[in-house]
Amino acid sequence: MADTSIELLDVVIDISTATTTTLVSAVSGKRIKVWGIWVQSAGTQTMKFQDGTPTILIPVFDFAARERLFIQQYDTPYPWFTTVAGAKLDVVTTQAVQLSGRLYYSQGD
Repeated sequence: MADTSIELLDVVIDISTATTTTLVSAVSGKRIKVWGIWVQSAGTQTMKFQDGTPTILIPVFDFAARERLFIQQYDTPYPWFTTVAGAKLDVVTTQAVQLSGRLYYSQGD
C-alpha cells in the first residue's frame, strides 16, 4: 500500500543538449527522495543522476532512439534513491538529443 503521508512533487525533464541539468535545487538539511520517473530519449543518449557533491546516485542509463524508462516506487516505503542532506539533484546527459519526461520526488529528513 502506498504511503499517503508523502507529499510528492514533480519536475518536468526537457533537455536537448549534452549538459548537467539541475532538476531539484538543494534545501539546507533536506534530502531529495526520488519515487518515480518516466523519460524518453529521441536518440542515442546516456543519462546519470548525481547529487551536488557530485556523487553518482545510480548506475548510468544508456538509451537507444525512442527508448523509454519508467520506474515507480510509490507502493513501498523505500524511495528509488536519495541524495545526502542539503544536496541538489542533477541529471547528466552526454548527447545533444531530446530527453523528455517527469521526475517524482519528495524533500525531507
